[in-house]
Amino acid sequence: MWLWIFSAMAFVSGVVFLSRFAAVSMRSGFAAEKSALLNVVAVFHELQDTLEAGLLPAPERWSGIGRLPAPWGELSKSAVEELRRQGAPVVPTMRRLRALAAGHSAALDNARARASQSLAQAVICALMAPLFGGALYLLLPGLDARPWLWCAVSAAATVLASASAVWITMMAREARWGGLRGNQKKWWLASQCAGEYFLALVRAGSASDIAWTRACESLTLRVPDLAVEWGASVWGSGGAVAPRAGARGSIIEAGMAIRRAVQTSLMEGRPCTERVEAVLAALGSGLGAHVERELSLLQTRALKPLFLLVAPALVGLLAAGILIGALGGGVIGGGF
Repeated sequence: MWLWIFSAMAFVSGVVFLSRFAAVSMRSGFAAEKSALLNVVAVFHELQDTLEAGLLPAPERWSGIGRLPAPWGELSKSAVEELRRQGAPVVPTMRRLRALAAGHSAALDNARARASQSLAQAVICALMAPLFGGALYLLLPGLDARPWLWCAVSAAATVLASASAVWITMMAREARWGGLRGNQKKWWLASQCAGEYFLALVRAGSASDIAWTRACESLTLRVPDLAVEWGASVWGSGGAVAPRAGARGSIIEAGMAIRRAVQTSLMEGRPCTERVEAVLAALGSGLGAHVERELSLLQTRALKPLFLLVAPALVGLLAAGILIGALGGGVIGGGF
């Protein structure tokens, strides 16, 4: 009896620790990204206010842009340095980059709030198996005859239920990026920063097709897979045709739209900056809509781990309890 109580307490403590570790890890990930975005907003805000006041920022303030987290620092520094070198206006680019960072920070807060319920479901999933195992031990006769076997069965069910908690946590992390996975998460900010770099080059006096090529070359150094999808040549075919669904498709379509705007500009002899600005604004709104959609579907998708992992773990635990109880009571096999 005492052996089972100790084992059950160890199971529950381990699951609680793992659940809390997952929760703390997820919150720390949100906190780190939030802190980085607030730093980006603060740097752009300071430079924008200084320039709008008619003052020239100190050199160390300009160098602070390059110390921002990737891809903000690398791409933003390139755009600002190009504008300063050509004597073009810097404030419009500063204002859009600041609004982009502020909007992403707000989306991160929304994702954190919407994903909290799924995180609670993950913790409950991890706790269900050991609690159910303890209840079966108290209700079913014959389990005390094979305590170590029952401990092994309960541990297996707990591991299976904990896997569902990890699955739900990963789904919540993916949902707050609009469905982007792995290295594609960099596409979110890199696409916007590359668009700003393109606008900076055009305003600095570069031809639109050359500006597009240089922006894609800069993007190749940071996010090469996105640069391949966009295509460095305005008149080229770009990367391989990929499904256009989700946030990934919206980012690829934004690159194609910018290329079409450049092509139209070259053929008509008109500036393309307004069209590109409209494409970038639509891309930001579209990515926000994808995040909302993924977060709204998160609660429904969280049922999949419950049915595939938690339910088999509980049913298997019940079946194993009945079988072990029958063996322990001598109902099957003469007590063996």
